[in-house]
Amino acid sequence: MTRNPYRIDSPALVSFSGGRTSGYMLRQILDAHDGRLPADVHVVFFNTGREFEQTLRFVHECSVRWQVAITWLEFDPAEPFDTSVVGYNSAARDGEPFEKIIKVRGFLPNPTMRLCTHYLKVKRGIAYMRDMLGYPEWICMVLASVLVKPVTLCFGCLSSGLIIQFQGSSAMGQSRRMSLAEAAANVVIGYILAVATQMVVFPLFGIRIAISDDLAIGGIFAAVSLLRGFALRRMFERIR
Repeated sequence: MTRNPYRIDSPALVSFSGGRTSGYMLRQILDAHDGRLPADVHVVFFNTGREFEQTLRFVHECSVRWQVAITWLEFDPAEPFDTSVVGYNSAARDGEPFEKIIKVRGFLPNPTMRLCTHYLKVKRGIAYMRDMLGYPEWICMVLASVLVKPVTLCFGCLSSGLIIQFQGSSAMGQSRRMSLAEAAANVVIGYILAVATQMVVFPLFGIRIAISDDLAIGGIFAAVSLLRGFALRRMFERIR
């Protein structure tokens, strides 16, 4: 029996854009679950503050008429995890989230640094699922409208609609814990190689020390390397 492409493995984040095709896809997902989503499938709407009023009304009406909870998220550096949970009445309508991210980052979005997508949407989804709800990993489903159907990327394609599904924890950034684990693994391997290299190379230059000294010197450099690797990873993760 063919699996219904609109049935979602949970936990999951469903990104609802508020467009016509996005609404159609959400309706299909609801129907695939007999009109009610599992408790750990969360539908979110990322409000940039530059949406049409008709879009905001459509998102609100979909939630009310279909009886599906849609969480509205905005970027707000004054809130925990830089994320504010709002609603139809309290949602920004004059570009406030956009202005805040420009002020925080200090420059305008451009082709190489797409602040609007990364900070107003992607990072808000991470903050909501990982930091606010506590999921270590999840499935992220983006309801999008496309001209050509890239079948290799989607689990369900109808008309011009597309569902893209990927692992949220690995596709949308790296946590501090994983950054530290990566740096530690890199240092352990580096430590073993460094000690072995010292034992081979030092005698070639007339330097002869005890094995305990080799281990101590390697440990000092390993500790410095661990701190360096972790700091650089977090710096580039924040810039990204």
